[in-house]
Amino acid sequence: MGSKLGIVSRWQLCACTCMAILATAFVGSGQVAGAAGTKAGGSAINIQIDVPYNLPVASQPESIAAAQAAVDAINKNGGVNGHKLSLGVCNTDLNPSSSVACITKAISSHAVATVGDFDFPADSQDFTLLNNAKIPAIGPLVADAPPATSPASFPLNGSTLEEYAGAGYALKTIPGVKTVAIAENPIPGYIEQGITLAGLKFVGPIVTLPQSVTDYSSYAASLKATGADAVVASTSFGQFQPLVKAATQLNYYPKWVTVAPNVQQNEVSSDLAPLGSKVVQNIIVMAALVPYGETSNAGIRQFQQELAAARAKGVANAGAGLVDEFALGAWLSVHTLANVAEHISGPITGASVTKALNHTKALKMYGLMPAWTPSTVGLKKFPRVSNPNLYVAHITKGDKVTLVSTKTISLAHFPFSETS
Repeated sequence: MGSKLGIVSRWQLCACTCMAILATAFVGSGQVAGAAGTKAGGSAINIQIDVPYNLPVASQPESIAAAQAAVDAINKNGGVNGHKLSLGVCNTDLNPSSSVACITKAISSHAVATVGDFDFPADSQDFTLLNNAKIPAIGPLVADAPPATSPASFPLNGSTLEEYAGAGYALKTIPGVKTVAIAENPIPGYIEQGITLAGLKFVGPIVTLPQSVTDYSSYAASLKATGADAVVASTSFGQFQPLVKAATQLNYYPKWVTVAPNVQQNEVSSDLAPLGSKVVQNIIVMAALVPYGETSNAGIRQFQQELAAARAKGVANAGAGLVDEFALGAWLSVHTLANVAEHISGPITGASVTKALNHTKALKMYGLMPAWTPSTVGLKKFPRVSNPNLYVAHITKGDKVTLVSTKTISLAHFPFSETS
């Protein structure tokens, strides 16, 4: 199994100028990464990805590989306005001082944006520094307030913040589900609120799993005792699989809900598929982006092709098994930066990219999520989450996460009244 840690246990460790109306219209529909036939011979455009990558848990080396795959593909196609992209990497180490050091590095290297950043808990100081330097963070993880509220933040979606909140709405569409239990690490969130707002009944108490648990039988028994038709498990993937296995051994077969970042392709094959179809077919996955297994999707196919090209070039951690929502989001963030920046007339800087992002309208996102208008206030409490739409997926063919429906669930009116 990979070294991924789900977002809730990560809690434990812790985004065309005004006159360019016509150009904005092109940005809204164009998907060309670089001007075709233009030689990328100008000075490099620096971007940076800030993620933990050498921890025993929570590391995201696959996100670095995915971002590099996008950079290589863009440069091969002419770069951005004749300039090659250059990707810098910084280790946040899930440590506030390391995270600040990464932002300082981005500023000193004159990065025009950070892309696909993963940091939790996010430090407001990071976004203050980015905002003061006019460097946009494109596609950062959204799991708490700073990336969801800072004007320097341009999240593609609400990622895990909304994925867990939407669990109840997804279960509402499943026949026979009326009661829902929760298994989670000891972190408050929006799961219970979403269950109630969806018109389902929460049956408790919440089963809390400590990080140190090794025997899951008593926790599985507590869930079974609730008699719930479904269980939302806001745990790490490393806890999700043994919890499901323990419940299966007790002949408890509820619908299980997890989130896409907790489901990495190689982990699905090795850890979930052996439990059998009766279990696997009951697993529901909340996803902010179309899942990697949806191979009929043009964006997924392009992602997989570019990742394969990176693997052929020897890019570290571009292995086929290291595929998850964070890696896909990092790849999409790089392409989004390129598609916005190529319509900038004049120097491409953090300030000009920020201005272009704030004027971009209905940018098509390779079919991986609904069209994106960064300036839209999607959630009242978290105004930078401009595209609060979720997909419901499930596991198929033993190792692929695919859509139940191409129709999204919108959380635009979700109150988010609880304190996280």
